[in-house]
Amino acid sequence: MNYCYIFAPITVKLDKPPEITADFGNLSIVGRCHHETYDGTYEVIPTFSRQTLNTHDKLMTDDLTVRAIEVSRTSNPQGGNTIFIGGTE
Repeated sequence: MNYCYIFAPITVKLDKPPEITADFGNLSIVGRCHHETYDGTYEVIPTFSRQTLNTHDKLMTDDLTVRAIEVSRTSNPQGGNTIFIGGTE
């Protein structure tokens, strides 16, 4: 079972006799998560067709990286530039 993370600043003050006072600030307790962990790719290679990563309601453990589309430019005989989109992959 997966657990959600709880992020909050915590201040603890100890008095005599021992008594604990805790200030959790703006605490949001999420509790246990009942979501699957995403087990697909975390790197996307762009194509000219739609791609869907099945991440809905899943916990992701890393950043998603989308590669850049390769673009090259060259001058042409008319004095302008020709742009080539896409690579050799």
